[in-house]
Amino acid sequence: MGLDSFNEKDNLSRRDILKGTGALSAATLLKIPDASAIPSAEIPAVPLLQPEAISAPELVSEEEVRSIFRKLFGDAECKETRKRDDADGLHLLEVEVPQTDGHMEYSFRRGRPEADKPELPGLRIDMAIYDEKGMPISGHSVAQKIGGVWKLTP
Repeated sequence: MGLDSFNEKDNLSRRDILKGTGALSAATLLKIPDASAIPSAEIPAVPLLQPEAISAPELVSEEEVRSIFRKLFGDAECKETRKRDDADGLHLLEVEVPQTDGHMEYSFRRGRPEADKPELPGLRIDMAIYDEKGMPISGHSVAQKIGGVWKLTP
């Protein structure tokens, strides 16, 4: 919708519209009084809102995660590629499962909303498929822990 649409409805020209905007901008210029002429007033302190306390993360053991991995890919050979712990326990565990035309990567991650770059909250396992050159070609979430129970999300 451009200025031409005004011509059709209201028979206003572009010049009329620009005159109107000029008048509006001229009317918005206000004189600022001298700072010494303003009586001082004490401004009440506004209490700062405290962020809600972050609930303690649900802890998951490495064995629990590995049992979900076994449900997802059975007894297939796998190789652990990354494992990270933090103050709350296991944070990240990644394993690769070789395929004939690449590999699949299963990744457990506990989201950390308090991190410098907040991560998605919750406990989940994602799967990514890589081709023989190591380029990712697809992936999706395969399991989530909701209400203390792991649910597969194929």
